[in-house]
Formats: sequence, structure tokens, C-alpha cells
Amino acid sequence: VNERLTEPDVVSPDALKRRVTALLTENRDLWQKLGPRSEIATVDPNSSAHTLWTLRKLDTILPNNQRILSLLDRHSHLLDAEQVAAYCEFKTHARAFAAHQDEPQDAYPLFPECFAHVFTP
Repeated sequence: VNERLTEPDVVSPDALKRRVTALLTENRDLWQKLGPRSEIATVDPNSSAHTLWTLRKLDTILPNNQRILSLLDRHSHLLDAEQVAAYCEFKTHARAFAAHQDEPQDAYPLFPECFAHVFTP
């Protein structure tokens, strides 16, 4: 509820895309710098990158994913068919990724690149 009160309303497909892009950009930046395939994680597996990655997943990536889901749910009328399909794939990923944080899984759907393709410039 607080998020809805503090976030400005989205009135156009371009505005929605800009909001989603900003959140995705932050997530991708963290994944590239700290994620399991980041340079630091591969060069020095004993670095603190794993701890930082775990913290950033919980305090930034998961909330950003939830904001994206909320934005797209509330403004689905602004989406075209390609965006709806990509959104469905992202929703499956985001929910599985969140569940994986609580109870690690052997496998779960990875981030769908089609989502980045349709929601980033």
C-alpha cells in the first residue's frame, strides 16, 4: 500500500517501460558485479562477493522484481502482445527465484532475456 501511495501513476506505455527499465538496470548491474558468474566470483571464489550477492538479492533484487510485477499487473492494459508474453515468462522466473531464496532448488527458470529485450531500450 505504501508503495502505491509514493509512486507516481503510470499513464503511458513509454512511462511504464522507463520504470521497468530502471529496476531491471539496477538488478542487472548487481548481477554482473556480484552474481555467481561475475568476474570477482569466478576469479576469487573465496571473496566476499557471495555474501554481498546474497544480501543484494534480498534487499534489492527481490523487492525490485516485486515492484516490476506490481507495476505490470496494475498497468497490464498498456502492454502489447509481445510484452504480455515476456511478462508471463518474467513472472514465472521472479516467483521461482524468490522461492529459491527460501528453499534452494536444483533448478528454476532463469531470467528470460526476451523480457529485457522488450522492456529495455
